[in-house]
Amino acid sequence: SCAYYYESLFCLHRGHSPRAIAVNSVQVLSDTVHAVSCGNDASCWVWRISDAKPRSHFIPKTSFGPIMASSVLFDSMHIVSAGMGTLFGGVAHVWEWRSGHEVATTRCLTGPYLSATEIPELHTVLLGCADGYVGKWNWHTGVNEQLPYLPRPVGAVIKLGIKLAVSCKERSMMGMGKLFEGMKELNLQTFLDHTVAKMPGVDMNWKCVHSIKDFFFGSAMGKVKAIAYVPTNVRFVTGSSDGRVRYWNSRTGTLLRVMGFHRGPVNAVVGNLVKQEAISGGDDGTIRVWCLEKGIQKFLFIQD
Repeated sequence: SCAYYYESLFCLHRGHSPRAIAVNSVQVLSDTVHAVSCGNDASCWVWRISDAKPRSHFIPKTSFGPIMASSVLFDSMHIVSAGMGTLFGGVAHVWEWRSGHEVATTRCLTGPYLSATEIPELHTVLLGCADGYVGKWNWHTGVNEQLPYLPRPVGAVIKLGIKLAVSCKERSMMGMGKLFEGMKELNLQTFLDHTVAKMPGVDMNWKCVHSIKDFFFGSAMGKVKAIAYVPTNVRFVTGSSDGRVRYWNSRTGTLLRVMGFHRGPVNAVVGNLVKQEAISGGDDGTIRVWCLEKGIQKFLFIQD
């Protein structure tokens, strides 16, 4: 028998509305007795799983749009919820679930937050934004860093790319960097065509050139729709609307691997608790298992 039943017309996010309200995120709390759900009503409800009775209600002071993501923090006392703030920006809140009291707030000025998770070892919350960046937010200190660290001049990005391309000859990469820096459009094929035309005598490692293309064009990643903690080596993975899964170093913010890709946006990712593996699901109807250490796909599950 099922213990769920209606006691009145009031039903969590729906309230007294004649139509149902979309629920965008559901998480089970650490006590395994309660769950939290957040939705398009711009609020979060904590309710008892056994009978759906509400325990607390969180209404953000500075959020007037849908709440798209939530995550129960490791201390078992706080929850982070993230979504749309005022105008076109995003806002995230950390709040105490027993009382619904707001503890900390941060914002993304260029788009709503779409995903959230925590790195317990660093006391940090990761927030995926619609602008393609990930916010690394220490809600205790209020510091919110943007990942990847690419809002900088192209020349600086080139220098970082050279450091990553350890298998390439530095002189060759410097020459390519100068060509790249003078280009107006960040297009890989145009970049390669320019290199071949203007530097025909340079001994190129083309495999290496292609391996770092995702670093050069990493600022055009699309919306970060999914994000997950990978406990091994304190790292995390993201899934974006460009169909790619990315593997990151949580401590340094370094982009380690770019894997892909799904033939459509990635909607969900989860990290393996004991291995450097991640699983992703996307609009293309596939589920993919990734080896994060090597950056390759291990398994592909297709709907028949």
